[in-house]
Amino acid sequence: MFFVANDDRNGVELWKTDGTTAGTVLVKDVKPGSNGNYYPGPAELTVVGGTLFFTAADDTHGRELWKSDGTTAGTVMVKDINPNVVPYGGYGGYDGPQHLTAVGGVVYFSADDGTNGRELWRSDGSAGGTTMVEDIAPGADSSSPDDLAALGTSVLFSATDGTTGRELWASDGTAGGTVLVKDVDPAPGGSSYVSQLTTVGGTVFFAADDGTHGAELWKSDGTTAGTVMVDNIAPDDNPDYYFGPSQLTAVGGSLFFTIGDGITHGYELWKSDGTEAGTVMVKDVRPGGQSASPRELTPVGNTLFFTADDGVHGRELWKSDGSDAGTVLVKDLATNPYSLQAQLTAVGGTLYFVGDDSVHGYELWKSDGTEAGTVMVEDIAPGSRGGVFDLIGAAGDTVFVLGHVELGRALWRSDGTAAGTVAVKVLEAGFALGVPRELTGAGGTLFFTRYDDATGYELWKSDGTSAGTVLVKDITADTGYYGPTDLTVSGGTLFFVTNDAVHGYELWKSDGTAAGTVLVEDVMPGAGGSRISRLTDVDGTLYFTADDGDHGIELWKSDGTSGGTMLVKDIYPGAYDSYADDLTSVGGTVYFTATDGSFGYELWKSDGTDAGTQLVHDINPAGNAKPRELTAVGGELFFTADDGVDGRELWTSDGTGAGTVLVKDFRAGPPRAYYDGPRSLAAMGGTLFLTANDDTSGYELWKSDGTEAGTVLVKDSDPGGDSGHPTELTATAGDLYFVANDPSAGRELWSSDGSAAGTVRVEDIDAADSGSYPHDLTATGADVYFVADDTGHGDELWRSDGSPAGTALVKDLKPGAGSGYLRDLTMVGNTLFFTGDDGIAGFGLWKSDGTAAGTVRLTSASVDSTPPDTSIDSGPAAGATITTNSATFAFSGTKGDTATLQCRLDGGPFTDCTSPHTFTGLADGSHTVAFRAFDAAGNVDPTPAERTFTVSAAQVAPPAPPDNTFKAPSSGKANTKKGTLALAVKLPGAGTLRLSPAGKSPVKVVEVVVSKADSVTIKVKLTKSGLKQIKAKKNGKLKVKVRLTYTPTGGTANTKTKSYTLIHA
Repeated sequence: MFFVANDDRNGVELWKTDGTTAGTVLVKDVKPGSNGNYYPGPAELTVVGGTLFFTAADDTHGRELWKSDGTTAGTVMVKDINPNVVPYGGYGGYDGPQHLTAVGGVVYFSADDGTNGRELWRSDGSAGGTTMVEDIAPGADSSSPDDLAALGTSVLFSATDGTTGRELWASDGTAGGTVLVKDVDPAPGGSSYVSQLTTVGGTVFFAADDGTHGAELWKSDGTTAGTVMVDNIAPDDNPDYYFGPSQLTAVGGSLFFTIGDGITHGYELWKSDGTEAGTVMVKDVRPGGQSASPRELTPVGNTLFFTADDGVHGRELWKSDGSDAGTVLVKDLATNPYSLQAQLTAVGGTLYFVGDDSVHGYELWKSDGTEAGTVMVEDIAPGSRGGVFDLIGAAGDTVFVLGHVELGRALWRSDGTAAGTVAVKVLEAGFALGVPRELTGAGGTLFFTRYDDATGYELWKSDGTSAGTVLVKDITADTGYYGPTDLTVSGGTLFFVTNDAVHGYELWKSDGTAAGTVLVEDVMPGAGGSRISRLTDVDGTLYFTADDGDHGIELWKSDGTSGGTMLVKDIYPGAYDSYADDLTSVGGTVYFTATDGSFGYELWKSDGTDAGTQLVHDINPAGNAKPRELTAVGGELFFTADDGVDGRELWTSDGTGAGTVLVKDFRAGPPRAYYDGPRSLAAMGGTLFLTANDDTSGYELWKSDGTEAGTVLVKDSDPGGDSGHPTELTATAGDLYFVANDPSAGRELWSSDGSAAGTVRVEDIDAADSGSYPHDLTATGADVYFVADDTGHGDELWRSDGSPAGTALVKDLKPGAGSGYLRDLTMVGNTLFFTGDDGIAGFGLWKSDGTAAGTVRLTSASVDSTPPDTSIDSGPAAGATITTNSATFAFSGTKGDTATLQCRLDGGPFTDCTSPHTFTGLADGSHTVAFRAFDAAGNVDPTPAERTFTVSAAQVAPPAPPDNTFKAPSSGKANTKKGTLALAVKLPGAGTLRLSPAGKSPVKVVEVVVSKADSVTIKVKLTKSGLKQIKAKKNGKLKVKVRLTYTPTGGTANTKTKSYTLIHA
């Protein structure tokens, strides 16, 4: 089985597994380096015959079509379809090949070659056999083929030729055989917006709007005459309610889908045999006008599984045999409405999915379609926090998931039994609870964040001894999995961001004592938090970005006092965000990138005053220069930017417009889309080192003195056009260390003194393999610590003085070939701190003086297996009789060892609750209540506290219906870049807020679920059609009408209709 994963070393790349540890391997590091092919990495994995096709971007080409036979050598780019596009395709603009679809022995897809626009292509896996089928929209215009579906040896798809709008097309793989099947909406300028093409036998079903009936279910056999509307499900006179068929799914010879009829039923489950008479609603799962909204329709044999909300049980697992009686709730996993993460996957005759029963968190479940046969496979992460991140696929009768292990995140396999559910390979380390994070030195003290069962995530410190490794302060009263972030030292003081559950995430500081750990300033008053980030020290003053609720995200500064914490400048006036970023100190001045609404994202500077905060230079007058990797070298600033003429290249600035200049155009000629340019900028002495590609040597090590003549290649570690890909450039007191490839040794540690002769591979640590892949380089004097894998010892701690003899393993934390999974290497004085695992005590905090004997663990992991005890503190006495229909109890678990409390009435299921808790609507007679506590480790009180009492009252008053009143806001917060509008809506209680189009307004349906009375934000987002409309407007404005429908839990819906104007600039 092929899959995509991130192993912390190579970034997001293509992997394969046969279900064994040895057989779970990286297929190819398409984009070398630890950042690798970061999101989304290889995508659209599609098997054609015995070959895997996918899309990816390497360091030389943009996102293109690749193929793999499962070997490194056999994983290659098929063809550079758009040679003008280079790395980081997939971020706006050109996204590379899309909609890969197997038809016969070839793969069809859409692509843009830079000349003909995005059109239909096909490939047999060879460069010569990868060709554009037809230029449907002639010239540079794009027909944008979408929703490809195989029909025999032909492919049906939606496209627009610029004349007929988006309609149904078909192709046999030749230009002459690529034809418009039918112009469903023949009106001038009309478009039927054909979508969701789904093949059932010899018929392709799809959704389309003929301009008369609205979006309805259609079918086609590939001919004009055989392309007809199946049924007019929604009345023609009620288009406002109707949004068309969705979730089209083939089950045997039938099509299942969801739709609302606009009369008496919301979105429910339907089926069709292709005839009007045979197109019927299967079951009204949520009777009335509200929607059950079936999702994730998944066939297992002839049974359809799906998730739905019947208005009583919340979103749960259902199944259907196509009949009303055979469409039933499979199992109510939990009493809360959020039990399913779903990811329904058919494996053989069994359904697997990810679910939460309110006790174990999200885990792997399976179902045979019966309540008794719907069970949790294994509690991968014991306790309530859940152990499964993602269900990634299946091979044969084995299902694979990404899930927790003590060390972090791993690939797991399961045969459907607890014993057969095992971790195959650890991919990402450092996610385990209790692992220290954000290691930061302040003076001679190490500060970090850590989870503890009693306190949750809080601030800790260490003086290098076990006794001196202690909690600084329990800032937040609960034991949640969030805590301090952005630890930054400024002026000798540790600053950080945290949430004390009163003020939201705000700025704090600490001197290492509980009393000296205090809130600096509540920038945005109240519990909302000010979105603080980008904490940066500038000569003893802390700069950061924050939103005070009036000015948007802007530049702030602080001297550690409330009075000295202030907005520097409202760069983008009003409530808009300037998004100041990449804050960098150069000689007492802070440089950063921002936008003021008049200029794009450009280079700015500030001396800490409003007047002294100004645009340095408008590098790209026609767009956004987006300066990156701001790096101080002496008193000069280096960075990369795109001026709109030369593409992304190396620049320098002395803080003046005239002194902000292009240093060197590494890749001469017109700019190439999404070329990421020079990278990994690092200062050593008065020289800038960097990685760059000049189109001759590939990505190699360069240096610069700020002039074009003084910007030169240091060494071509992988001679020729191939790239050495230097990364982790780390300056020590003597040399520059980095990691690079060479043809003979693979990826190893290198050092440089700035000359070609003095740039050498330090040592071939893993001589028997493709490299030791050093990472986490950390300077200590003239030496460097790092983590590497020599195959014999796994990923462990090493140290080097730059010579082969002086490069040695410091300590094998986990003896043998296993890895110690070292992370967060941090120097505090002459001591190295890091996190790691010795295979005995688990992940913990370590320190090292560079010797094996001096490399020791500071904190010991302990396994909490002791359950808490629960007691009833107040309430009706045992055997008492009360004359009211409600009873209130106060109860508690063991102090310091309780994370969750649960209640139960009369033998029913336990549900989460808080103390005190009131049981209402009690009928006359005897009642028994029970209470139990859970601790953070997942231990539950085996002997819940119980109390039995009697109710004797005249009658039980019916509960009042839940409040459904709310007000549609008159305006919202516009994101002009994306053309969206954020609406703040205050809701009186738990329920669902739904935003849907009114009339034919081209907006998407959005739902937000709330669990309590709150002010929530819901966004008005345009459909593809709407985006086209607003972009065509000269003023960039589009007025839309939407419906806001609030349905309180257990109550009736209330709908408001409102018009808003969206802006796109």
